[in-house]
Amino acid sequence: MRSKLWLGLAAFVLAAVVTSAAYYRGVYRAPGIEPFAYEAIEIRGLAPGGFTDTPKKTEGRAIIDLSYDNNFTPPEANLLTLRLATRGLSIEYFEKEKRDPDNKEIKLKDKLKDASAMVIIAPKKTYVDEDLTAIKDFVKNGGRLLLIGDPSRESQINRVAVLYGLVFDSGYLFNLKENENNYRDVFFTDFKSNKITADLKRIVLFTAGSVSSNDRGIVFGDENTRTTLETPASRLSPLALAEGDKVLALHDLTFLSEPYSSLADNNRLISNIADWLAEGRALTPPGDGDEKAKNNTAS
Repeated sequence: MRSKLWLGLAAFVLAAVVTSAAYYRGVYRAPGIEPFAYEAIEIRGLAPGGFTDTPKKTEGRAIIDLSYDNNFTPPEANLLTLRLATRGLSIEYFEKEKRDPDNKEIKLKDKLKDASAMVIIAPKKTYVDEDLTAIKDFVKNGGRLLLIGDPSRESQINRVAVLYGLVFDSGYLFNLKENENNYRDVFFTDFKSNKITADLKRIVLFTAGSVSSNDRGIVFGDENTRTTLETPASRLSPLALAEGDKVLALHDLTFLSEPYSSLADNNRLISNIADWLAEGRALTPPGDGDEKAKNNTAS
């Protein structure tokens, strides 16, 4: 009995050996690994625009409002403030609760009286009527007003924008066909001719929104640019000029900082905005000069 078991086992082993020999093709040797040519990697993206800023010197004062719990940090606007400074403008950040040497509260209207430009970025609180009136008087008398919103940040910017027939839409723009590595990073090549768009060929904005207006847009997306809103406008524009070109609405904050500012013609756009702001001249409101003269005479 035992001999039969050994014979059976031997037959099984022999069959296995014969079967293996029939299909055996030698020892497997893995192919060698070629060194990876890192220099052959092609990174998709825009090259820096190669723009050199050539500022024209002027004089003036720019007020950057921080008094409404604004949803940004000053370093995010450093490039814009630097461009303003190189044009000869002094920069002041305005915050409420500040007081003069006589312990009297300094109001926005006081700061704007002799300012050239004002920048409002993503205010989280709603502007009060007194400050809205001060802003309207400032623009009416020649000052330049830059309104900056961003669809990714909470903001009450429309409380000011609607004074000039502008609305920062809540959705963001995107392009699935052509973009800068992300469908929300949209190219713009269609520009209305003015000082803001001078010499621009292509810009790229990052999670930008559109600005609704009555034909005041100055930068437009192509036919593949869409908005996340349910009822998109016919021509989507993230920048708009209003009030005799004295008010500029810009619905993207990201492109103002590095490295985004260096792509395409973004740097040129920032310099154009700085040039435009530097041209502002807030005139003394009618009657103020006479009143000051009377006070001086009385004293």
